[in-house]
Amino acid sequence: MKKLFLVLFCAISGILFSQNNNMLHTGEGIFTLVNYGSSWDVTFVMTSVSERWGEPGCPQRQYNPTNNYETSSFVLQGHQVVPPYVPTAYFDLSIDNLAGINPIFAVGKYRISAIEGGVERSFFYMDWRTSGYYVSPDVYFKYDMANHVFLDESGTQNINGTVQTIWDLVPGITHETSGLGLYTNQTYQNSHPVLSWNAYIGTCTGYYVHKILTCESGTITEQYFTTSTSWTDDNFTITNPRFADADAEYWVTAKLSDTEQSAGANHTFATGHSWIAWKVNNKNDDPVLSYKLNQNYPNPFNPTTAISYELKNSGFVSLKVYNVLGKVINDLVNEIQEVGQHEISFDATNLPSGTYIYKIQSGNFVQVRKMLLLK
Repeated sequence: MKKLFLVLFCAISGILFSQNNNMLHTGEGIFTLVNYGSSWDVTFVMTSVSERWGEPGCPQRQYNPTNNYETSSFVLQGHQVVPPYVPTAYFDLSIDNLAGINPIFAVGKYRISAIEGGVERSFFYMDWRTSGYYVSPDVYFKYDMANHVFLDESGTQNINGTVQTIWDLVPGITHETSGLGLYTNQTYQNSHPVLSWNAYIGTCTGYYVHKILTCESGTITEQYFTTSTSWTDDNFTITNPRFADADAEYWVTAKLSDTEQSAGANHTFATGHSWIAWKVNNKNDDPVLSYKLNQNYPNPFNPTTAISYELKNSGFVSLKVYNVLGKVINDLVNEIQEVGQHEISFDATNLPSGTYIYKIQSGNFVQVRKMLLLK
């Protein structure tokens, strides 16, 4: 459910830094330039690489999944600094009551890049996946423009390509990670979905992989347990035509005890063929005509394609198109419709090539499929 929202560039002039101006730039992610010469032009970009939690306006200590703040940027340009002030970029965490003065990011893991002349010159990862405090603590880094490297707060250690964590950088406070879900990545090996995730930060005895399989006979819900941080669905393939058509939905939680699990994070999806669905369908002597979302045609497409679906009962229908990060691209249907066959055209003229997800919901019926735009 990941969404792409670009926080508007916040450009500050470095011609003259006054004390009052500098005091306004509070922030939880602070990047100071060193070895910058007589002028500077660098953009710091924070791009999320995990699920994100937290929204402005939410009660303190309350963290909810958010599709905002996929990317935040801070443009730093200027020359002639009045000592002791130096050019500095500031980012605000969304849970802070002062968030909004600077570009905002949310609780999550981010790739932090330094862009010069439109080219990424260096990067590192910063992990803010923790909660439990009212105001996020500040973390400080330096960026050496002459050598194009990120440095730690002391300016003595090159941290390019490393993973920095808030609990290591600020150990003197309580960091709570049990309320944040496990972010799941999905790839394919030998046509089987392969899930992988970061290890749970805290104590757990293993992981549950949750799976919802949707086929012509209905919905099958399954749960698998593993002590690894990866899992392959050997019962599902995206190529084998011998098995029944089905759609699979996955997400991962950590097992904290016999009765407790961690929160779930993002869900991933696969469309293909399922051995389990084939067995269930072939045991059903009287298959029930159910709701159905068909594969778009043509697929791949450019720039338009038709999406058809079948409704077993009349009712309210929602049909949305998402990008792979979970951002809603188009709200195709949002109304009450009658029982029967329906078809709608999707125009992707203004969208880039790539994989898109479309999801239908009517009552308790939910189905998801993928489509490919090739320009």
